[in-house]
Amino acid sequence: MKKILFLVATLTLCSCGKSKVETFLREKEPNITTLEIIEESKEDSAYTPYNTLLSLNMEYASIGADISKLREKAMQEESKDKVIMYLDSAINVHKKRSGEISKILFNCHRYISLPSICEEPFNRKFITAKYRLNGKLKEQRFFFNNDGKSIGHTDEDTKALYKEVETTAYGTLNIENEIIKDMRMIRGY
Repeated sequence: MKKILFLVATLTLCSCGKSKVETFLREKEPNITTLEIIEESKEDSAYTPYNTLLSLNMEYASIGADISKLREKAMQEESKDKVIMYLDSAINVHKKRSGEISKILFNCHRYISLPSICEEPFNRKFITAKYRLNGKLKEQRFFFNNDGKSIGHTDEDTKALYKEVETTAYGTLNIENEIIKDMRMIRGY
């Protein structure tokens, strides 16, 4: 029991001097050799498309899976008409669903590139911090989780997630292009 109390007391004392930014960076970057927090702003509010990007990534992956299933069904059919029907359905599914969400992805890109033009309501608190990490000077915003207590992501995380969503979107587009090639081959042109 004494060991547990000692451990709790030690952890409490060790974490007292750390800012939320420092705590976040040390948890996120396990290979930190040096970290110096130079300046932290007061909490402010802004819009971040991070949750939207998470949803878009899942939606694009779902589209890719759905059109791949339709393509697989088409390849199992013996009737040329049924093959064309499945492939045509896959193309329509891709066009309809990706068309709806590509506008949202475009807006996310605008908000990442030009946060000052954002018309969305603020959805997160953040702290701007200037710090030196392993000798590199950086400055970025650190966004809090929905609970407002701990930091969940940064501007860099949002940009990286955008690139991941873009890659997933291009993956579904490549699947659609393969389906179009299949369709042309089956139709003979």
